[in-house]
Amino acid sequence: MLYSCSSRNSLGCELLLQQLLQHLPVSAALLDREGCYVAVSQQWLQDHALEEQDILGRSHFCFFPDATSIWSNLCDRCLEGHTETWEEYHTSSEVYRWQQWQARAWQNEAGEMEGLLLTSRDITDQKQATRDLAASEARLREMAANLPGAIFQFTNRDGLWTVDYISEGILELSGISAEVMMQDFNQFVQLVHPEDLNDYLSSVIQVLETPAPWRYEGRLIRADGEIRWWQGSSDPIVNSQGHTIFCGVLLDITDRKLAELALYDANAALESRVEERTAELQQAIALLEQENSDRRRAEDSLLRYKQAVESCNDAIGMADAEGNHIYQNAAFSKLYEADSVEAFNAAGGIGGAFVDPQQGLEIIQTLRRGDNWSGEVEQTTCTGRIIETFFRASAVKDTQGKIVGLMGVFSDVTERRQAEAALRESEERLRSVNTFVPGAIYQYETRLATGESWFSYLSPKAAEIFEIEPEHLLDCAPILWQRIHPEDAPRLIASTNRAIYESIVWSDEFRVILPSGREKWISGRSEPAETVDGVARQNGVFVDISDRKRAELELREREQTYRQILDAIGDYVLIKGPESRILMANKAFRDYYNMTAEELKSIVDAPFNPPDYTQQYIRDDAFVFNTGQILQIPEEPVTRHDGVVRLWHTIKSPVFNLAGEVVMTVGISRDITERKQAEEILRQKEAQYRSIFEAVNDGIAIFDLETGNQITCNPAHAKIHGYTPEEFMQLSPQDYIHPDSWHLFQQTLIMVRAGQQVSCQAVDVHKNGSTFDVEVVVTPYLHEGRVCALAVLRDISDRKRAELAIQQSKKQLEEAQRLAHIGSWDFDCSTGHINWSDEVFRIHGLPVSDQAPSYEGFLSLHHSDDRPFFEAVIQRALTHAEAYDVEDRLITPDGILRYVNSKGEAVCNAEGQVVRLFGTIMDITERKLAEHALRQSEAELRQQALQLEQALRELQHTQSQLVQTEKMSSLGQLVAGVAHEINNPVNFIYGNLSHADEYIQDLLQLLCLYRQHYPNPHPEIAQEADNIDVDFLTLDLPKLLASMKVGADRIRGIVQALRSFSRMDEAALKSVNIHDGLDSTLMILQHRLKETSLFQEIRVTREYSELPLLECYAGQLNQVFMNIFSNAIDALDSSGKRDKTSAEAPTLSVQTSLTDSSIQIRIMDNGSGIPEEVRQRIFEPFFTTKEVGKGTGLGLSISYQVIVDKHKGSLTCQSTSDQGTQFIIELPRSR
Repeated sequence: MLYSCSSRNSLGCELLLQQLLQHLPVSAALLDREGCYVAVSQQWLQDHALEEQDILGRSHFCFFPDATSIWSNLCDRCLEGHTETWEEYHTSSEVYRWQQWQARAWQNEAGEMEGLLLTSRDITDQKQATRDLAASEARLREMAANLPGAIFQFTNRDGLWTVDYISEGILELSGISAEVMMQDFNQFVQLVHPEDLNDYLSSVIQVLETPAPWRYEGRLIRADGEIRWWQGSSDPIVNSQGHTIFCGVLLDITDRKLAELALYDANAALESRVEERTAELQQAIALLEQENSDRRRAEDSLLRYKQAVESCNDAIGMADAEGNHIYQNAAFSKLYEADSVEAFNAAGGIGGAFVDPQQGLEIIQTLRRGDNWSGEVEQTTCTGRIIETFFRASAVKDTQGKIVGLMGVFSDVTERRQAEAALRESEERLRSVNTFVPGAIYQYETRLATGESWFSYLSPKAAEIFEIEPEHLLDCAPILWQRIHPEDAPRLIASTNRAIYESIVWSDEFRVILPSGREKWISGRSEPAETVDGVARQNGVFVDISDRKRAELELREREQTYRQILDAIGDYVLIKGPESRILMANKAFRDYYNMTAEELKSIVDAPFNPPDYTQQYIRDDAFVFNTGQILQIPEEPVTRHDGVVRLWHTIKSPVFNLAGEVVMTVGISRDITERKQAEEILRQKEAQYRSIFEAVNDGIAIFDLETGNQITCNPAHAKIHGYTPEEFMQLSPQDYIHPDSWHLFQQTLIMVRAGQQVSCQAVDVHKNGSTFDVEVVVTPYLHEGRVCALAVLRDISDRKRAELAIQQSKKQLEEAQRLAHIGSWDFDCSTGHINWSDEVFRIHGLPVSDQAPSYEGFLSLHHSDDRPFFEAVIQRALTHAEAYDVEDRLITPDGILRYVNSKGEAVCNAEGQVVRLFGTIMDITERKLAEHALRQSEAELRQQALQLEQALRELQHTQSQLVQTEKMSSLGQLVAGVAHEINNPVNFIYGNLSHADEYIQDLLQLLCLYRQHYPNPHPEIAQEADNIDVDFLTLDLPKLLASMKVGADRIRGIVQALRSFSRMDEAALKSVNIHDGLDSTLMILQHRLKETSLFQEIRVTREYSELPLLECYAGQLNQVFMNIFSNAIDALDSSGKRDKTSAEAPTLSVQTSLTDSSIQIRIMDNGSGIPEEVRQRIFEPFFTTKEVGKGTGLGLSISYQVIVDKHKGSLTCQSTSDQGTQFIIELPRSR
């Protein structure tokens, strides 16, 4: 019981304790010193699945045996004033649960420890969620590792892309690891193929503007140069912050794309061939058909013309150019009652056949002018009978366009005119009838053989129903079919076709979509009429039933709404008809019985309810049906589907029809089982509430608002002030409230009387005379029928001492900030208030004050170039809660430029909204100035390094030039000397060969004359002639001289080539023939080109264009040709293509061509090609891939200098693996 609470006000104290217990978030139990249960809360029983009658008085260890070992130590610690908290893992009903425990001491009225107040909380779900999260992440990683491609989550935060997650599959696709890509998304974007980049960005922008599933296919260029096709797909969502989140997968579809490309090429080739062949066949067929057609037309033209004219139902007549009647067919004779041409002419001819002669004359004049005429006219027959005809006439012209006659076609329309008049009269009568018919009457005809259908009649009402122009009614069959709702069209087509072809009655309802966009419901019905000439007729009517359909839809929607409302009601609703049969039950009732609506319908009660329960329900229903009165059943038992019996409070009401008869009953029930149990438990827990109230650490007291005296308090309130409860109740508030705080107490009583809640801090006096700080919350409270003040008091002395320590620490922090040039700040987003430390003022060059500048004033201190960037950073922090760490510049009021490092973080509320920013600012001016000086020093060192590198390159260039110049000089002198020494004797031999040839020819001629005039020489002469074989000498000697001339020419060519190659006398610019230089170089290298015992001959092909003379340094240019030809021959030797066993012949090709501004020379071989890493370095001085002693690495470097530097041309190299190498030389035509 409460201290100093009389029996008269004990009920109020208990109610107070009940209110306090209802706000406790955990279950609680009171244990005595032996660990036996004294009292437990209802939540405790529910959490641990226990019954109160089974637990009270029993030991806590019976239910929690693991607690035995810790009980003694637990009691000792709690007795010392500690609160103990721990977690346990135990089994409850064979289910493993995590439990969090808390224990503290509770005391009796004497202040002695009576036992422990235990609270517990089930944290299994929290623990399970942690384990499930870890398992889910593990499964996600395992799934991502086994999925094809890479799964990802990208987020677009106001245009800034971040990669929240991407699986390791991205490495195989793009060559970028997941870690790198998550750090910088642009690493992936930079790999997108340049031709695909705009399409890729457009697809993303389109999804951001109009959220829709994202699907994209494109190409990536990996870092190794490989091109891969990829496919991205995602269903983006927008979160509550407005950020677009892409979750999806990236797949490598390169193999599929290559297969599609190959298939496309194959299909294209096949289609092209098929088209070509088809075109050829069609052309041949067309020619054949044309020939056959021309032949048949030629054969049948005359016969068809004659037959057509004679068999024509229309009257056909012809006249000459003067208008004289000369021909008529049988129909003409019958129509005009003239047996012959003569009889027609005798009756007046063409002119006499017109009732209106003037009209006839005008028609004939029109035809004579060469114009056509058509129309309806009144004419007379030869017997004088008046007829109405439709007359079509035209002039007949010869090949020169001269009019040679007139021809007319006449149709008798007399009967048609009469029928039209009768039809108009009939339609007028039908139109009068249609006006009063609530729908459109129609006749629908179908040609059964072809399926062609049309409306032969449709009343004007159809124009209003189907929104069709009246003049288009009879042509509207296709339009009506197009306006049929797509969902109804298949069914309607099937039903109408069945009615037409089976000649049965047709009836259907369907929807049409009108041009105005409205949707109408149409009811159609027709009956079959007589089928004539294969045309089936249906006579029917269309009626607009849209209003009826809307009413039916509204009725169904209203019924569905009522059902949803009933299903949403937590109470049990049951509707029954006569004989207590169930008509409908809401979801709560169905779930309680675990039966569907179909299972419940038409039964009296569930089969598992006891018969006596069911009979009572029937009697209650009968009472309501018979009396028409509402029946309230305060408490009735109802069996649940699992056999558990619950208590319901039920109200059964009658439902009357328009005649006032009861047609059904509506029962609404509410489960009151828990409420009944709670009422019982509430009566049993008053003592437990009192114990809990007394165990609360905060002081609680009730004051009389009129007198200000204390009515009651809990033990903690007295203990805080150092008194026992009995002593404290003898005091007045002035005895323990400090005089400085007394006015607060009086003001609080006044505000509580006004119905306000008051929270304040004050100073109270301890029993020992010391003072201490308290925090008090006072609220109006109804006690024993009158309003009192309920005060909750807490000792905050420790907190005050902590706040004082914080203030001291703040001063120390400000001093540390001043020394380190670091300031701190805080920004309240709701009020816009900015709080600066003293150092922030000093960094900004402002005097220290209590009021920091406004946000706009703060931004104005930033450098104008940095202000937009810094403002954007702040905005991202405010809108997206992004932390930042940036460097920018400030301009102090006295004009000093300072560099600062700013850091900031955001604080969000429970809804994720930013409510506060805080951070630091550091003056880094000295560091920035040092960095600038360092960068300037580095730039100077870098410039010096570049100069040294340039000097080294120039030195290497000069060295290579010196080496090559000396080499070429020595070679040129050697070649020139050898050419000169060989040239002199060769010239001597070559110059005498022609004379020797003349002399020998003379001697042979003389010998021939001797043989002719002296056929029988002296025997000695004859013998000598036989010995030397004069006949052979006569034949062979000219051949010998010719062979010697060829050899001499060969030697002169070699000498000339040596002289041309060396060009010792042509060091200056000179106009030369490029082809001469190429040929001379190839001649010098002839010994390397021809076949040997190991190698095949290298086949040289020349494709020379006609070139003008080129002004150049001929000797240096020949050296370029020599270097390139030599390297090509070396490449062919090392490639294996010169081997005797090689199937591919080694080839060296030379091509020249002429452009508008340059001469181009291409030198190509079919060797093994140059690797890319080597090709990029071939023009570097001293770079060679040949063995030591076989190459200096200067040939191509000097060649490059000769072409580029000397001749202002270009030298490039193109090479493909296993296909050869090509050097391209371009020389300007003019310098």
